[in-house]
Amino acid sequence: MVNLDSKQDISFRLRQWRKSLGLTQIALSKFTDTSITTIRKCEGGSCVPGGNSLLALAKAGLNIHWLLTGVGDMTITISKNHSDPQSFASRLRELEIQIINLDFDEDLRNSILEKLSLIIKDSEKINTLEKKVWLLQNKE
Repeated sequence: MVNLDSKQDISFRLRQWRKSLGLTQIALSKFTDTSITTIRKCEGGSCVPGGNSLLALAKAGLNIHWLLTGVGDMTITISKNHSDPQSFASRLRELEIQIINLDFDEDLRNSILEKLSLIIKDSEKINTLEKKVWLLQNKE
């Protein structure tokens, strides 16, 4: 099992990633659509990012595994096929598995997983709707 690093280690890596992008906390907040309070608390070490924040950071290119454990590359490369909603749901499921395998506070993990589960369900609904729209548009 991979161990979750301390809040201070996670806050240091979050700050390191933000600075590598040349962003202020306010700019990162806007870039990821995450509240400035959340960014400040996470960088200050008083909390770790929750499910929605982790998802927003991952969408912005941050390797969540690296953020939580220090293992791997700081950033992820998002290929063109990741714009596909099904692929997006698959990536969320992969993130869910990574979080399950992390060794940290059970209540925090369950809270993150609960929020992530709702996001996965929403992304699957969106995928279904997009398929229906595509079929209607391409009906002859």
